[in-house]
Amino acid sequence: MTTCLADGNAWIPPTDTAASPADVAGALGTTLANQLAAAEREQVARAIRLLLARPLLTEATDPAGFELVRRRREPLAQWFDYTCGWSLVVEPRRGYARLTKVRADPDGSRPARRARSGRAPFDRRRYVLLSCCPCR
Repeated sequence: MTTCLADGNAWIPPTDTAASPADVAGALGTTLANQLAAAEREQVARAIRLLLARPLLTEATDPAGFELVRRRREPLAQWFDYTCGWSLVVEPRRGYARLTKVRADPDGSRPARRARSGRAPFDRRRYVLLSCCPCR
């Protein structure tokens, strides 16, 4: 059933098969949420690549990269901690972000090794001697 409007256009009433405004809004909200999640994943991946290429990132050298790392610092810190065991320090007021690639706790599975005698691991005596050597 159509009704003619004053401007001459036909008005067709909605049928039962059409989506309600709430359904349309829900679908658009879900699509928007998916797009935002995908954009965040892309930004985190880009920031990971940036930090792997340059572990010390300053606001003066790369303002856009620093801003990206600053905005996504939580997921970045979680990713580096879980995946690599590294820590990420972001200081927005001081203008730097640093990826620390050294573990906080020493790894006993990778000790220092001697150059000779079969590459045997250092013992306590050799570590003491190493620490007593003057550094120049």
